[in-house]
Amino acid sequence: MGRNIRVLIPPELQAEEDEFLSRLRVGGYIDHYETVRLSKDGQRLDISLSISPIMDESGKVIGAAKIARDITKRKQADEQLRATTAKFESVFNQSGIFAAILDLEGTLLEINDLALESGGYTKDEVLGRAFWSTAWWRGSDEIQARIRSASARVAEGGRFRDTLHYWVASGAERIFDFAMHPIRDELGEVRFIYTAGLDVTQRIRAEEALRVREAEEREIALGLQRALLPRNLVVSPGVSVAARYEAASAALEVGGDWYDVVPLGDGRVAVTVGDVVGHGLEAAAVMGQLRTALAALAPHTQSPGDLLTRLDAFVASTGITDFATVCYGVLDPSTSTFETRRLAIHQFS
Repeated sequence: MGRNIRVLIPPELQAEEDEFLSRLRVGGYIDHYETVRLSKDGQRLDISLSISPIMDESGKVIGAAKIARDITKRKQADEQLRATTAKFESVFNQSGIFAAILDLEGTLLEINDLALESGGYTKDEVLGRAFWSTAWWRGSDEIQARIRSASARVAEGGRFRDTLHYWVASGAERIFDFAMHPIRDELGEVRFIYTAGLDVTQRIRAEEALRVREAEEREIALGLQRALLPRNLVVSPGVSVAARYEAASAALEVGGDWYDVVPLGDGRVAVTVGDVVGHGLEAAAVMGQLRTALAALAPHTQSPGDLLTRLDAFVASTGITDFATVCYGVLDPSTSTFETRRLAIHQFS
């Protein structure tokens, strides 16, 4: 008390007081001016300052009334909020995904740069609009309805995720892996809706192209396998043979399985069943080579063991497969005997 007010003012802000006094002398006011003052121990305090002139009965300014509110904690909170906001915006704009924030009515409040740049839109074109009515979904009424329904569900605490088509400014149609999640406050109440999307157009189209190629390859392999398997089993008079090929599943229908019956010219009949490791076009092609080689060797061998030894040597010399199993037997109708052997062929690189 009784000391000059300037002892509370930092040296670099002394001119501020001169300006205040000049304004007060002519009846001016200072309202909610944010500045810095000093405590007794020299600590700097953020304050909000309001100053009003005090006048006598004649209207002459004879003093001033000052109100200073300590806003240090508020300024610290503001700074913390700015830092948190900066971190959020950094993640929001650099996360590598399309991201947006909606209110509980589904209105688009904020959108990250990636979503705008990738779509070719501006903030003015999309902010403040119902999210489902924005241009991203303009190509499908059904998708717009789904987004609207999902927004209402997420606003009540639910979640939504789906693969959706969207449209960029050029009119091109692309594909999102899209999700919506609720944002809750510390009490668990839903305050906002967070949406995120990842463009998966290239992956989806690559997968579709792969499925088409696999389907084409499967049809080719299936045709090859059917062409390589015998349509009619030719046997010697007095011998009856029946065969049926049935795959374990559609996925395993095409592969290296085979069966055959080969007349040996002396009344005997050779019967064989085999399997090449793997499935698809390559396995079917190898199967055809092994079946052909076996049919060619059969009339020139004395026993099942002799034939399988020669077939094993053929595989070793050609390297056409790493692994195959063959069952081979010879039926002699005159003696009613059936001699058989089974061989697992290994060819390691």
